[in-house]
Amino acid sequence: MTVETDTPKVATAVTTVLVRQGEEGAFAGWLAELNKIVATFPGYISAVVIPPSPPAQSDWVMVQRFQTLEQLGAWLDSDKRRSLLDKSASLLVDEGTTNVFEGSSTERSPQDMVTEIITVSVKPGMEEAYRDWVDRIRQVEARFPGYQGLELQPPIPGLQDDWVSLLRFDTAEHLNAWLESDARRTALKEVEQFTDTRERQVATAFSGWFTFADAPGQVPPSWKQSMIVLLTLYPIVMLEQMFLNPLLHSLDMAEAIFIGNLLSVAATGFVLIPLALRAFEWWLLPKSNDSPGVEIAGNALIIGLYALSVAVFAWLT
Repeated sequence: MTVETDTPKVATAVTTVLVRQGEEGAFAGWLAELNKIVATFPGYISAVVIPPSPPAQSDWVMVQRFQTLEQLGAWLDSDKRRSLLDKSASLLVDEGTTNVFEGSSTERSPQDMVTEIITVSVKPGMEEAYRDWVDRIRQVEARFPGYQGLELQPPIPGLQDDWVSLLRFDTAEHLNAWLESDARRTALKEVEQFTDTRERQVATAFSGWFTFADAPGQVPPSWKQSMIVLLTLYPIVMLEQMFLNPLLHSLDMAEAIFIGNLLSVAATGFVLIPLALRAFEWWLLPKSNDSPGVEIAGNALIIGLYALSVAVFAWLT
């Protein structure tokens, strides 16, 4: 006999804020304090920070996950969080927005792809009409290239009054093709009669790094981006383990990890990724007339460099 069990759900808060120009350093320090405090609350699972990725995304995005809605609500309504928000007020253009979702623990976070966060205030009595409209627009969106799904979160009493949707596409180009389409404009005219809509776009975690002057608007596939990030990030992390971590042993673990991550991201995004782009552009963005051997050669070279990196650091340590 097969026993069916409910898939465990997690509660997720997605907060977007626009940081004042010149205050990025102070905001990074504030984030370190925020992540240290939120980790002490019951039910905490993880916290992820997605930096801006212009031009698609100008906001900083904070994704916080808890085991239950009640535990997430306790954090969102806590005096400690309110005190932290008060401290950040001078660093931000406005107070930002926080949207709450409840879903399967296996669902991917907004940073895993390009996501449009859509906040809707539905007029009283029009809730079923709005659900029907969402079902219809899902079918239209599914016909567009790169569509990954639309997740709808109804209002949550005590936490969130609005309806919130996560619209996911695999690339910014595919998402924008839908956002600028005649089909979407027609759909929005239909829904205007019973909603007020606000939208924010969250780019992929790495897409802002992978831009080419001679190929504007073209971004490599996500799996190639991830392979390059691993290739460039691994040696940075190993060097930190060997030389930086001993210098940070007197700090709190949360502070030490944040400093390490900050240096890793800076070194990767501003030094190693640009070098890798020049070295591997032939593989990241192959020409239409290139043979399949280009793809195979690139994959083999990256994997070979993985093995070489591991061997070198195994010998050093």
